Amino acid sequence: MNRQHPAPMHPTPIALLALALLASGCGPGDIASEQPAGPVPNGVTISAVTGTPTSATTLVISGYNFGPKATAKPKYWADFANDTEPSNLGVNTAWSYRSISAERVSATVGSRTGAFLRDDVSTNEGAKGVAIFGFDLTKRAYLSFKRYYAYDITTNQGSVGFNNKALRIWPDVLTGALPYGNNVFWGWQGSEGLNSFRSTNENTQTSFAQGTVRASGTRGIWKFGQWQNEQVIYQASGIDVADGIFSWYRDGDNIMNNWVNDSTGGDPIPGERRWVFRTAERPNYHSKIFFDQVSNGTRTDAGALYVYYSNIYIDDTWSRVMLSSAATWSGALDVEVQIPSAWTDRSISVTVNLGDLNPSGPLYLYVVDQDGNVNTNGYRLR
Repeated sequence: MNRQHPAPMHPTPIALLALALLASGCGPGDIASEQPAGPVPNGVTISAVTGTPTSATTLVISGYNFGPKATAKPKYWADFANDTEPSNLGVNTAWSYRSISAERVSATVGSRTGAFLRDDVSTNEGAKGVAIFGFDLTKRAYLSFKRYYAYDITTNQGSVGFNNKALRIWPDVLTGALPYGNNVFWGWQGSEGLNSFRSTNENTQTSFAQGTVRASGTRGIWKFGQWQNEQVIYQASGIDVADGIFSWYRDGDNIMNNWVNDSTGGDPIPGERRWVFRTAERPNYHSKIFFDQVSNGTRTDAGALYVYYSNIYIDDTWSRVMLSSAATWSGALDVEVQIPSAWTDRSISVTVNLGDLNPSGPLYLYVVDQDGNVNTNGYRLR
């Protein structure tokens, strides 16, 4: 008696798709793509993403050359959803210092409705908003935050103007005496008008004037009554070496790209300024970060002068993950930083922060490594 072997069963196309999804770790609605075959690509490369890009969900990013990140979490992440202090999505869950007038408010401020940290800069001089002490600025740092000024610096001046230092970085000891005093800031002087922006590196350039530069044209003009999406790229300098970086991006525009020397004027100088932050006389690294230090006081009858903060992200590396509606990094002006929780050269996990991005619009993903290298074409999520 001859026995016939049953004909082999071939999986259907639907079954094959299900197997592929299981192998990739994806489920329905998740995003996935094939890992590239062959040699490892050069440069930062995103090859697959799992998860759904909605606020507070987790994305797992696979690829190549993401580089090292010693601590996956950022040093600070504060969205003020529940508290004035940073959340546990970052390493630190308390500010080193917070102005006594700073408070959490739930309100509609300009174009945004939500929870914010609000500070009144009219109450006293000195460090305002939040300040971070003992921060490691021996190498690099990256800051991202939203800020809204509800006051005009030209109409609320004290006896010698309205000196609003928007961001200032000091060494460990707050004094101008040797061997300290090497600090850098950018800000405005209300007595000189809205277009009085300058970035100043005090005490370590050849002279004070040579340590001050301005943005070309009106790119650095004071903006109030509107939210600003700001980023800072920082790098410490060597001793008497002009390799320090203190770049300020506002709504995607690198304000200090093409700068004018405050003492000589003239045509804008292409590229970014490189700073001497440390000298043989003042060798200390910067280690304290201040938001909105107001010097010289304000009008005594001005009433409350509010500044609002949201989504403050601070880290001691340039490594980061960004979302944008733009398909290329060069066109990504509306970037939103994501909150990493795991990081290797081949895989990153982040908590999604859509920020002000359209929740149903185009969305592209970028990974920046420790040296600022990035995938120049965004990985499309939708």
